[in-house]
Amino acid sequence: MDEPLGRCVGNSLEVLEALECLEGGGPPDLRELVTALGGLLLWHCGLAGGVPQGQERLGRALDDGG
Repeated sequence: MDEPLGRCVGNSLEVLEALECLEGGGPPDLRELVTALGGLLLWHCGLAGGVPQGQERLGRALDDGG
């Protein structure tokens, strides 16, 4: 945590960026972290065949805004 993710620092601004990410936008570094960790979680829960499949699934969900 030597540098912030995204473009903003501060609770309310970071929440706005997180919401932006959930709607398919947001900063690329935040999206990369969300899909990497989320893909790993989906794989561990048995909802994806592997981490890359989980990342792809989350990427599609973010692009669809859901």
